[in-house]
Amino acid sequence: MNVRLGMGDVLRLGLVCISTRKLRAALSALGISIGIATLVVVTGIPASSQAALLDELTALGTNMLRAEPAPNQRSVPPPRRGTAPPAACR
Repeated sequence: MNVRLGMGDVLRLGLVCISTRKLRAALSALGISIGIATLVVVTGIPASSQAALLDELTALGTNMLRAEPAPNQRSVPPPRRGTAPPAACR
């Protein structure tokens, strides 16, 4: 036996449940709003940080930023004792 409720019946049942359990409805609404606010804040922070960084880099100009290795870094590690150099170095 299949019984389907009409749209009016579903709406009336929902309103009755919300009115009988007011605290539960209020806490659910509060939880949903806190979750939405958290998502907005979490997604907004990286976007604003990226925009601020791009503004600062643009203000510096193209010739002010330079990347170099640290003085104590080597581009190729030294060979180990007793091993032959790589084929590209021969």
